[in-house]
Amino acid sequence: MKVEIIDHTQDLELKIAEAAGICYDSSVSNPKQLLKRLKSNGHLATFRFATVTIQVSEFSRTCSMQMLRHAFLDFLQRSQRYCNEFDFEYVVPPSMINCKEKIEINVDEHQSFWFSAEDLFHKAMQEDQEYYEAFLKLKIPKEDSRYVLSNACHTKMNIIGNVHAWYDFLYGKAGRLQNAAQWEIRDVAIEIEKQLSEIAPNIFGNNK
Repeated sequence: MKVEIIDHTQDLELKIAEAAGICYDSSVSNPKQLLKRLKSNGHLATFRFATVTIQVSEFSRTCSMQMLRHAFLDFLQRSQRYCNEFDFEYVVPPSMINCKEKIEINVDEHQSFWFSAEDLFHKAMQEDQEYYEAFLKLKIPKEDSRYVLSNACHTKMNIIGNVHAWYDFLYGKAGRLQNAAQWEIRDVAIEIEKQLSEIAPNIFGNNK
């Protein structure tokens, strides 16, 4: 999984503080103190006056579907309708890697083999790849051949949102930093918070 801030409002914290100043009919002499007060008072609408665009890549389409539930963010995603998925990379869930048990699978009417969860998962991904390529050789359009692809496939997204939307994504009622969040989107959220705290340390990170 990779996360990269590719664009953001310059002087982000100052721009938010200046926008909030109109609410209090005051000039901004101490942006850090004002941001602290805005968070303390729950006046988070002021955070909507600055935006951040983040690119997330090498994560699963399963995880991307969870991202799309955040209606206050906007998304552009790599299209499987137009892009080839030859030799696609994919995410292997840790539960598959950590599982020590094996299961016997019949590969045909005469043979059976014992597979670990991880080996079985890689086998399934390889079969998906073979079927996908076979459909394309049969001149089936990519938009239909993709139906056989796994949700484990890597994807890429550009996501834009105002700072309030990102704050809600991380810390809101359904914030993705919570321990209850699914492991992959929580990993994405942890990295997003880390990078947002670098450009807005008085809003994100330890100062929340």
